[in-house]
Order: sequence, then C-alpha cells, then structure tokens
Amino acid sequence: MQTDFHETRKRVIAVINGKGGVLKTTLTANVGGELAASGQKILLVDLDPQGNLAEDLGYTSETGDDQGRSLASAIAFGGDAKPIENVRANLDVLPGGVHLEQATAALAAMASKDPDGAKLALARVLAPMAPAYDMILIDCPPATKPCRQQR
Repeated sequence: MQTDFHETRKRVIAVINGKGGVLKTTLTANVGGELAASGQKILLVDLDPQGNLAEDLGYTSETGDDQGRSLASAIAFGGDAKPIENVRANLDVLPGGVHLEQATAALAAMASKDPDGAKLALARVLAPMAPAYDMILIDCPPATKPCRQQR
C-alpha cells in the first residue's frame, strides 16, 4: 500500500527540546496513553538512546524491547522496524535504547552522500506502518550539540 507522505505527517507529533530532563518522555508517554485510552490507535517512537520510555511505560522486561536495535537498523539500513504491540490497549511502541547511537553515526555518514535520504530516513521507516495508526508521537533525544542561545 502506497502511503501519501503529506497526509501521514499530519498525524505525527515530534516532542523536541534541545535540553535533557525537560519531561519530553513523560509528555510523550502521558499524551500517548490518554489518546490510546480514548480509543485511538497510537504508536510511540522512542528515538532516545537512553530508552526511558520503556521505564515510563513498564515494558523493559518485554521480549520485544530490543534496546532500539530494530529501529536503529531500519533507520540506518532500511527495512522494517517491529513495534511492541499492545503495551497498553491501543498503544504500540517502537522501543529506543543504546543501539540508536549506531543509527546516529550511520546517518551522519549518509548525510555527506545523500543529505535528503538521511533527513527522510525515519519517515521511510514510519510510512508503511502509519496507516495502522491514528497518531504517531516521537520522543526525540536532547540535542547532541549545545544549542546556541540567541541574544
């Protein structure tokens, strides 16, 4: 099934802040949980190598929690990422974790050869699964470089 990227992105929310410890993960988990509890089918994507969404939602002991290996591989090399299904009713999660550091390195290398491909790597991963969800929430990591303050 071909997914229209422009229609899909209307149902994606990225929770972003350059600083760590500002409740990005908590916001993602709680908003996702509330939307799922209201009957919407929700996918949470944990892009953070710390993988704290697993602790917030309590799926660290699940066999599907691969510490971000599936997501990192799909982002860096293509292919499919497998979400953990039904972490809560109507709530699936693409787990993050330490393996996402490898994806960051692969994307940096890809960016020099194919900048557009690197920028759209996550979109390519999410596009095939997006039609199954009413909303996709992405828990983004803090910036790896310090943000420059504007004066």
